[in-house]
Amino acid sequence: METKDQEKNLLLEIMKKLEKYEILLESKQRNEKELLNSEEAAKYLGISRSTIWKMTSANNIPFYRPGNGRLMMFEREELDRWVRAAYVPARKTDEELRAEAEAKLYKDRRSW
Repeated sequence: METKDQEKNLLLEIMKKLEKYEILLESKQRNEKELLNSEEAAKYLGISRSTIWKMTSANNIPFYRPGNGRLMMFEREELDRWVRAAYVPARKTDEELRAEAEAKLYKDRRSW
């Protein structure tokens, strides 16, 4: 009886690992794909398809429309560049702001 339970547990472990490998393989295949459709682009960016449609309608995101149809394609590298172009620097700390203000005051005093 114990052997059957062990075999069953081992089989379950193997199945879980196999599922993980399948997920990793699918993810790797998706990441290697150069052109993405709107659904894939939305997943890649972590936004909804409706947001993708709104952004393309306003020409706020780079995309291709082959054949003048409803099909839209997105190049992965262009999406990466687009995301990186929207960089927002971190807010300066109070200490950094104070040091800048003191340096400016000191500079202004020297020019008197």
